[in-house]
Amino acid sequence: MAFHFKQFKIEQENAPFKIGTDGLLLGAWAAHEQAKNILDIGTGTGLIALMMAQRFPLAAIEAIELNPQAAKIASHNFEQSPWKDRISTQIGDFKSHSFAQTFDLLVSNPPFCSSGKLSEMTGKNLARHNIELTLAELMESSSKLLSKKGVLGIVLPYDLMEETINIGSQFDFFPKRICKVLPTPNSAPKRFLVEFSFVKTKLQTTELVLEESGRHNYSATYKALTRPFLLDK
Repeated sequence: MAFHFKQFKIEQENAPFKIGTDGLLLGAWAAHEQAKNILDIGTGTGLIALMMAQRFPLAAIEAIELNPQAAKIASHNFEQSPWKDRISTQIGDFKSHSFAQTFDLLVSNPPFCSSGKLSEMTGKNLARHNIELTLAELMESSSKLLSKKGVLGIVLPYDLMEETINIGSQFDFFPKRICKVLPTPNSAPKRFLVEFSFVKTKLQTTELVLEESGRHNYSATYKALTRPFLLDK
């Protein structure tokens, strides 16, 4: 069954990993006002790439995916969208794939589970665990593909924030913006959104609460961020 957004839809039957809040947040939050070339790393269903296409009408978007089944699903979703002429799918390993140009904006909702029980489904393992792409590998390859004034946007578990910033510094990445994502007002952050660039600037730190008073009672900030995409916002 398709997941319908305001300007596009996502078919995700048999997808290794379904649409989640992490990807939706990154797609709505990541920014580069003058982005002409955008790359979605590990596109999955194609959600973030499609959100980029909606938000940046002058940009060409590429999406790379290691899993052939996921890449097929993403390609189908791109073809059904209003922006099929601006989005292309690459099947391959981000670490070794040869791209024709650098990018103004790189976005990724990467695998982040470095430990724990693995699923018997290989596709889900690749989507959840850092088997094929570690944080260091993501940063190293991104540093070679990002334009000098470009931006790298990532969403990760909050307990990886210090490690992520430390790894980024090894490749001359400076955190530009960080958004701590809290499930409820009184809970600890569970995720964080981070924006890196090669240019050192004053770090902007914000917080985003998902639900304010009970299940599915979303905060005004979350509604404002996702309103251009979700039908019920």
